[in-house]
Amino acid sequence: MKHWDLAAMRDETVYNSGFIVLKPTAVNRRLYTMMQDISRNAKHLHDQDALNIAIGSLRGKQIQTRATYLDNRLYVDGVRYFEHMRPLLPSTDDPCSSINKTKCSVLVIHNNWILSKQAKRYRFREHFMWSYDGKDGYYSSQSRNYIMYSNPLPITPNNTSLHELRNIQMSSLGTALVLGYLLNRTVILPRFYCGTDAKPCPLNSHIRIATFDKFFQGKYRESNFLQHPKVPEAVKQNMSHHPLISHATRLPSSSKQFTVDSNSVVSLFRSRKDRLINFGILAGIKITFGDDSAENAFNQKVHKAFVTTDYKQLSRGQNLWS
Repeated sequence: MKHWDLAAMRDETVYNSGFIVLKPTAVNRRLYTMMQDISRNAKHLHDQDALNIAIGSLRGKQIQTRATYLDNRLYVDGVRYFEHMRPLLPSTDDPCSSINKTKCSVLVIHNNWILSKQAKRYRFREHFMWSYDGKDGYYSSQSRNYIMYSNPLPITPNNTSLHELRNIQMSSLGTALVLGYLLNRTVILPRFYCGTDAKPCPLNSHIRIATFDKFFQGKYRESNFLQHPKVPEAVKQNMSHHPLISHATRLPSSSKQFTVDSNSVVSLFRSRKDRLINFGILAGIKITFGDDSAENAFNQKVHKAFVTTDYKQLSRGQNLWS
């Protein structure tokens, strides 16, 4: 910074206003005054647009603005780090995670190139970069109970369309949420799969997290939840395996569709003391409610919560659940 007024992270070919180092110089004061004027006159512009327009304007007036970029090996943006430098779902020995960051080559990661606060927070959690426990003990609760399940790895993904693969996984998630609701337990997400090569991916590769959280915030945990150091050993060690398929009834019209009555679920599992129940693979299993109005209400909730999107949460597609 010795020879510069400001240094910012690079965002493609422009200065990133989200992470920037500034000196209290007269030029920078004029720069930010100009940014305020630009934002007042063009409310649709983001801070980053205003910053780069103001820098260009000052330079056009032959006013020296000594601006540079921060070293992109140390200061990394979200698309480069989360999509190119790391797999979409990291391992617990990732050197840049909050669990073990002693050998991380990156100094700062800007969690950008993904829309919504909810999706940013969820991505941080999946990458072991979130430790805030909150008043409810997000990680450390001594009383909260959980369920978990698995998504089977597609053996021949090329024979399964991407649309079908996503629908199978979202149907399983819907079943898991019903189980969580009936048993008053929090759902630990599995690893999902996406793309023609069926690579492991997080939930935000399939649906909009901000919309999902409107209906199920606090009712689920990220797939790496059990590896977080704040999760009590009592949760990790007190797990029972009860494949739900062993309690399901095959539909007479299908070889791949099964049902389980909600009353049976409550009778079998509501009184269990296990902190964590693993229900195994839920693909093809549907929970039927004894009360039609309760079933319709819950299905409507899930239908509204499951809105398709891309990894960056930029697009808005269809509702998946019916």
